[in-house]
Amino acid sequence: MDLRWQDAREALLRGDAVLLMAETPQIVSAARGISDQVVNLMAQHGRGLICHAMGAARMLQLGLTLLPASGARASAWRFANSYEAASGCTTGISAAERALTMNAGAAAGATSTDIVQPGHVIPVLADPTGRMVPDLALRLLCAAGLGGGAALCSVLDQDGNVATNAVARQLADRLALTVIEAGDIPSSSL
Repeated sequence: MDLRWQDAREALLRGDAVLLMAETPQIVSAARGISDQVVNLMAQHGRGLICHAMGAARMLQLGLTLLPASGARASAWRFANSYEAASGCTTGISAAERALTMNAGAAAGATSTDIVQPGHVIPVLADPTGRMVPDLALRLLCAAGLGGGAALCSVLDQDGNVATNAVARQLADRLALTVIEAGDIPSSSL
């Protein structure tokens, strides 16, 4: 087993976030079991949109509908309407409430009654056999044996631009995040 993959798998199983080096660098964690500390790390240090990547079956299970893709690039992410946990949220924007929301949406038996719309978590359709960033994040979690989808956040630099690989790696070093390259994610588990 590749050492980088093994390290990333162990970090994810502990509930930690990892840095996925893909087309755009992403902070990734399991959506099921995500803590408010990991959501805060994404918001504070990732600075991008915090999403819940999930497969089509989970979207259907939650009753989520994709947003229209008019004029979208062929490589565009397929977002669905935002959601929030049906109970336990006040404003929904805090790290604790976004963690609660992702846990509600990622629960094994979750249905549309467990969430309300709109909310502060953005679902994105992912296919673990695909090549786009949400697909890779979902593949990473599936390969680690973790269900419920992937929480992910694009890494932006201090000027608000997508971080270069060098800047993302500096962030990973500073936060002690395990780094995994897209090519290191096993596909044999699919």
